[in-house]
Amino acid sequence: MPSAVHCAHPGMLRRRLLAAWLLAAGPLSRAAAQDSTAPLRLLVPPGPLQAPAQVLAEAAQAGLGDITVQPAPGRGSGSAGAVVAQSRPQDRMLLMGSLATHALQPWLCQPTGYDALTDFRPLLLMARVPHVLVVTPAAAQGMRNPFDLLRQLRQHPQSLRYASSGWGSLGHIAGALLQAGTGLRIAHLPFQGEQPAMAALLSGAVDMAFDALPAVLPLIRAGRLQALGVTSLLRSPLLPDVASLNDVTGNFNLGNWFGLFAPATLSAEEAGQYAQHFSAALQSPAARARLMAQGILPENLVLDDFARFVQSEHRKYGLLIQTHRIQPS
Repeated sequence: MPSAVHCAHPGMLRRRLLAAWLLAAGPLSRAAAQDSTAPLRLLVPPGPLQAPAQVLAEAAQAGLGDITVQPAPGRGSGSAGAVVAQSRPQDRMLLMGSLATHALQPWLCQPTGYDALTDFRPLLLMARVPHVLVVTPAAAQGMRNPFDLLRQLRQHPQSLRYASSGWGSLGHIAGALLQAGTGLRIAHLPFQGEQPAMAALLSGAVDMAFDALPAVLPLIRAGRLQALGVTSLLRSPLLPDVASLNDVTGNFNLGNWFGLFAPATLSAEEAGQYAQHFSAALQSPAARARLMAQGILPENLVLDDFARFVQSEHRKYGLLIQTHRIQPS
């Protein structure tokens, strides 16, 4: 197990973020601290989690009352975690946390203002989302699977370049793991975010990229990208004809995930009630259909099972980041 990385987690940062968010959110937030019937608020970090969070919130309202999905303060996903970690149960705040907030950022010395394992009570794993290695049709040159990719790299060493959304991103880690498992070199070009990385790929400035399945699925179906492999151990039901990269290198099992977290101060009884209602909402046919239309296959780990999953992911990515010397940008 890797040793802990001593990143900055100052309590002052938490208090400042919470105060700033309460001020920006206005009367609703101040009233919630005094009124337990105020709407439950689900804070969502910047990025693609807004849409699935909205689906879950709407499905759970029958059992939990009004739920508002609100973008987190600040620019980084860690700020959302800091606000929820510092909140009180009567503030009625939950976090849509993810691999980034609980297993990547804590190891990359990016100031988060919280402890990923002790400042939260995990409620529900909503989904696990593999990444897909994709190339443009022009760059594919007949490649259709991971074996074709290895053959191309052996015949033309260092001929391919892959984009990622930045140093320390899951796409960066996936590329490092593929190179370590095959002994082949692929040039890495980091960008400042997923959109610039995808734009570079579609324009032909880079040859390939690892990106989340929901993000690339429409482009694959439209023929604008060719999928070479998924980063999960098994094939995805949403891409049944696309092989796993694990077929060419052992222990290749990466992917984003996201789920609901409460502050650690929430009582076990309240956590159980939240988990019960959100789990039932997630399994409803309407919610499942809406999520699958977004390229998301729902999961259903709750409470202690989800907590053990988070702990496992935290250890796993800490080991990967240290072993492959992944550094943030």
